[in-house]
Amino acid sequence: MKIYLKGEARITLGRYCFLQIVICLFCLNNLASAQTLRVCYIPDSRSAYQDHGYTFDGQYMAGSGASKLLNTDNFGTKGIVKQQVELVALKDIPISSATISMANCGAVFVGMFYNPQSPDVIKVSELNAIRDWSLQKKENLAVICESHAAVWGYERMDSESKVSTATAEGEKTKIFDGPFGKVSRFVQGGHAIGWLKGGAPVILSKNEQGNTSVAYDKVTGDIILGDVDILTSLGGISPGISINNENDILFANIWAYAMDLTKKPLPAGKVKVSFRVFDKITFNKIVAPVVITDKAISSTEIVSDSSGMTSVLLTKNQVYRFQIRVAGYQDYFTEKYVSDTTGTFDFSLTPKVKKVEEVVKVEKTEAIEKTDRIAKIEKPAVLNHLFFEQSKSGILPASFGELDSLADYLKSAPNLKIELRGHTDKIGPADKNVILSVDRVKAVKQYLVSKGIDPARILTRGMGDTQRLYTGQDPKLRVKNRRVEIVFVR
Repeated sequence: MKIYLKGEARITLGRYCFLQIVICLFCLNNLASAQTLRVCYIPDSRSAYQDHGYTFDGQYMAGSGASKLLNTDNFGTKGIVKQQVELVALKDIPISSATISMANCGAVFVGMFYNPQSPDVIKVSELNAIRDWSLQKKENLAVICESHAAVWGYERMDSESKVSTATAEGEKTKIFDGPFGKVSRFVQGGHAIGWLKGGAPVILSKNEQGNTSVAYDKVTGDIILGDVDILTSLGGISPGISINNENDILFANIWAYAMDLTKKPLPAGKVKVSFRVFDKITFNKIVAPVVITDKAISSTEIVSDSSGMTSVLLTKNQVYRFQIRVAGYQDYFTEKYVSDTTGTFDFSLTPKVKKVEEVVKVEKTEAIEKTDRIAKIEKPAVLNHLFFEQSKSGILPASFGELDSLADYLKSAPNLKIELRGHTDKIGPADKNVILSVDRVKAVKQYLVSKGIDPARILTRGMGDTQRLYTGQDPKLRVKNRRVEIVFVR
């Protein structure tokens, strides 16, 4: 803090001490705030269906689960867990990684939202955004229930079993043996009992039929529940503010676990980066060694996960080289700038096949028909009416018409994917230009996602000033270097 004095003004010892006390109180207040777990949830108002209420402000949780979390005897300075929990409704629609980050969420809860008349009460793009947010940092936790776990690769199945038992693996997350006690058996739910199939789980509990009822997703680090009523008054949660039974203990331990995660930040200067390796034509996931090299020419090799998402800790604010060599595919090489906001990189490998032009010359046989279905990547097209703030990533309103038209076109072709490539001119440091190009294509992607486009359909690449169209000094021509290109993947 800087204090400026005019003329003969002086700070007396008394005033100085008072100032120090104020500063200390301010720091303590900030410390307490930093230790508060903000649990963000989708509000009950998102579903108008008669049988709803499976979230923190809904009829089946507000008087039980929410009350327990807000009870300072459970979470507070005098509680079993010394930090408080704050419940925050995610009211911005659509939900995106940006809106979750703006709400400063430590954990996100997705209860159960279903409406037979409108099954997309929560859109797939929003669930993808929550998953992407979870992948951004190791301490981000999402708790996902029932059919909404489909984005994580899980299928909800019906069951007759109303009781589940914790497994030995469940101890790893401490949600079955945490600060509120130990859980061995708990009630699964009320009427529509469910369990999980698929995904990439560490199985935390099984129902009486031996099927997974609670899982820890080993790709994202999230908690997946096959039945939301594990955490509601329709299942086993008791009414009121006290912890009374094993369902209550499991419920409280989950959020104590989330609290514990937030106290484990990433190492200084590091950022969690996730990447996917897939076939450019079929979009099938590929298990392949990925060699990552930093600016000091120090390399590490990580094998991509067959579940589709692999994570690694990298030093932020530097460029890395990614090299992939796998049988049956062309060698892949790219450079990526890693910043505070870096989330997921997509690496698409090109199969070693004959060129489409050569195949067309051959008679149409069954093999040709197959080749005709092979996707082609068109030449890049420039978004000519896309404008940004000077040296920033903010999109100017004059751009909305072209972007809206692009969003409408993507909606009309639901199987089409695109790649956005950002370019800058030579002005300024090269590393800053890379950051700017990355931020701009991410801004375009976010705009398209806000219009209902699935983020999984949009790949982004920041090229910086490496692919300039004009290398001269004429400012009127040099502006052509500052562009965003779009490549359609058919």
